[in-house]
Amino acid sequence: MPPVWLCCILYSPLGCYSDSTTTRALQGYAATTSTNTPANCESTCLNQGFTYAGVEYGQECYCGNSIVVSSGGGSVASSSDCNMACSGDSTQTCGAGNRMFIYQRSGSPATASTTSTTSAATSTASSAWKSLGCYADSSTRVLSGPNTSSSSLTTETCQSYCKGQGYSYAGTEYSVQCFCANSLASGASTSSNCNMACGGNSAETCGGNYAINIYQLTASSTTTTTTTTSAVSTTSAAPTTTASTGATWTNMGCYQDTSSRVLGSYSTTSSSNTPASCEATCLGKGYTYAGTEYGQECWCASSIASGAQSIASSNCNVACAGNSAQTCGGTWAINIYSYGGGTGSTTTATSTTAPTTTATATAAPTPSKVVVAHHMVGNTYDYTQATWSSDIAMALAGGIDGFALNVGSVDWELSRVTDAYAAASGTSFKLFVSLDMTALPCAGASDANLVRSYLNNFASHPNQLYYKGRQVISTFSGSDCTFGQGSLNAGWNYAVKTGVSAQNYFIPSFFSDVSTFAGNSFQDGDFNWNGGWPMGSTDIDWSSDQTHLNANSGRLYIAAVTPAFFTHYGPNSYNKNWIYRSDDNLYNARWDMLYQHRSQIDIVEIISWNDYGESHYVGPIGPDQPNSQAWVNGFDHTPWTTMTKYYADAWRTGVYPTITKNKIYLSSRPHPKGASASSDSVGIPNNWQWTDDNIYCVVFSTGSYTLKLSIGSSSGSFAITQGVNSVKLAMAIGSASASLVDGSGNTVLSLNNAFTVVSNPTTYNFNYYIATTS
Repeated sequence: MPPVWLCCILYSPLGCYSDSTTTRALQGYAATTSTNTPANCESTCLNQGFTYAGVEYGQECYCGNSIVVSSGGGSVASSSDCNMACSGDSTQTCGAGNRMFIYQRSGSPATASTTSTTSAATSTASSAWKSLGCYADSSTRVLSGPNTSSSSLTTETCQSYCKGQGYSYAGTEYSVQCFCANSLASGASTSSNCNMACGGNSAETCGGNYAINIYQLTASSTTTTTTTTSAVSTTSAAPTTTASTGATWTNMGCYQDTSSRVLGSYSTTSSSNTPASCEATCLGKGYTYAGTEYGQECWCASSIASGAQSIASSNCNVACAGNSAQTCGGTWAINIYSYGGGTGSTTTATSTTAPTTTATATAAPTPSKVVVAHHMVGNTYDYTQATWSSDIAMALAGGIDGFALNVGSVDWELSRVTDAYAAASGTSFKLFVSLDMTALPCAGASDANLVRSYLNNFASHPNQLYYKGRQVISTFSGSDCTFGQGSLNAGWNYAVKTGVSAQNYFIPSFFSDVSTFAGNSFQDGDFNWNGGWPMGSTDIDWSSDQTHLNANSGRLYIAAVTPAFFTHYGPNSYNKNWIYRSDDNLYNARWDMLYQHRSQIDIVEIISWNDYGESHYVGPIGPDQPNSQAWVNGFDHTPWTTMTKYYADAWRTGVYPTITKNKIYLSSRPHPKGASASSDSVGIPNNWQWTDDNIYCVVFSTGSYTLKLSIGSSSGSFAITQGVNSVKLAMAIGSASASLVDGSGNTVLSLNNAFTVVSNPTTYNFNYYIATTS
């Protein structure tokens, strides 16, 4: 028998039952996961509003409001039959083949059973739900409340999910998606495109592509589900949104969070996050403190971190992703709740049909803004899960929300991506696939199989990036792909819009005429890769972005930011040898530009985390370089990662953070642009004349100082004010140093011999040094 440990606070074990693949013992909801345990399954079923939870075959979780008895299942079996280890914890057991271990929510009525035969499933659920028909959907959503995706979706499971979340409208879409709300969006219009079979019942229809079947819960809370000539009637009231556990939680207030986390034992991110769902998740995993943050994040622990600071409740001002009438923390601000103790305002679950709220009603938030870094999986051959964990920890500390995983056709890359998702588990860090179409084949229909395997393998992973309810997918290139379908439109629709397990936002980076993008029916947005640097000899401006935005017709927009660009491969290699102008503190200037235009941008993508070959990496230098050692080794770029947090937080929130510590960043190329290399077979890079011979300095300052900057025979003094200061000094041969001096002539911060510029390099190198104070 599986351990029951904390599960019995919420669920009590009923025992091992026989099950059938044709008629499941629990039919309300199903999921398959690599992290399955009894507690995780119970938490899932609790959040879905079901009375019973069942684990089976190690990795399967089933939910329902009654145990269905059929000729193949639903009867008590020997407890020794449920002997398969759980996929999420090998020390626990999770049923077996055709054996389900079932738990019942504590305090619920005695076990109810239904008798089922092989009669065909009906296409509608409880008579308490009324069909409103088929409606056209859009990225702003006809039903804008919580949503979920499941390959076993039916009309009934979606209705049960929405009712369990406290909503009176349910909608099925794209075969596998379920949306909830308490009203239809203004201007919603009907559609005739609801033509896709439900993932969990091919006899039912579950919407279509941007088409949603909508149902409304009637006043009656008693539902009758008929599965055969004999029926069972069950009455269940929707749980409140303050606490769905039937237990008492205490609101401890709003706390300042940090990268080390006030509640750091477990976390998850959900588009249906509310205080109640987070409380249920944490309690189901054995934790007595729950915290909501940034709208969609849930954090758990058994105690609050030492030194945690309570802050004004006004800092916890972001609406919950699952209910915009409630607040779920803020930016680095967390609403904390304690189970069974503490002081504060206490809320108790009830069994009414109308949801209640614990927080002051607020307007719906601006859609969450996400900062990701482009991660070249092709440069991770020697990575282990621990290496990924190290990258993720560094990125999180730098204010980065996730990685765009650039994947090609090499067979080992899928294993590295799997390791990345495993390393992200238990963190708030998100991942998504960026298809490198310069490496992936896309001429034949079978070429879509590898694309779909990347999408489907990770669609249900808790660390997969979903934006506005859809899985995010991107590309590098791909504007010539047809996948054997005869055209670009038909090809990409075939590859990423059919045969996939979750509806997605496909946001490619195409290097073709932007005026053609509006005609791409598969394209949900635009990633302007070359917007990250100027394409000439002048500093960066907004013109490239504006051109793309004008052609984007209001769809999603990913803006690029990058610190530098230099690549130096000869004709016998990748045949890439050029620079883009990276002068005048490009990284800072671009971030300030993104801040000014933040309302037009959905996602910012840093180019890149580890593309050593093009010199724009901000992560650590790894062992798997693409023969770029000559211009990369010795050029650490991680100071740009520490700088990123300031700008990422500003862009996400619309407020530049207060600077609390003085810091100097100093950068330069290693030789003048016109220098002659003594032994370089590749030659001087194209566009070399686009850059200027300067060194660059950024000062994060808490007050007024004088910056003294020098390199060789060149020196200068600059007035520094509170905030971020950007300066430059003419390049000279020699070592570079910088210092901050206060009004009394005291040196308060210095950076000595940061790097050396030489006059006669052996090979051309237009990469950048960057050094910083501690």
